[in-house]
Amino acid sequence: MTTSLNMIQNQLVSISDLKKAPMTFVEKAQKSKDAVYIDVAVLLDTDTYSAFLHQYQELIEEITRLNEKLTYITAEQ
Repeated sequence: MTTSLNMIQNQLVSISDLKKAPMTFVEKAQKSKDAVYIDVAVLLDTDTYSAFLHQYQELIEEITRLNEKLTYITAEQ
C-alpha cells in the first residue's frame, strides 16, 4: 500500500497533460498502485482508493478507542 511518504515523491501532472491523454495517467495509477497527482486533484485506482478508505476507517476507530481510554483514565483521577 502507498504510504504518505511515497505519495509525496510521486510526479505531479498538469491538468493540460491529463486532458491530452487521460487514460495514460489512469493506467499509470493502476500499474504503479500509487496515486497520480494532478495540479487540482488526485487520481487513484480503485484498489488504492479502497485501501485508503479502509486505513482511514481503522484510524478513526483507533482515535475513538484512544479518546475513550483517555476519558476513562481522566475520570479515575
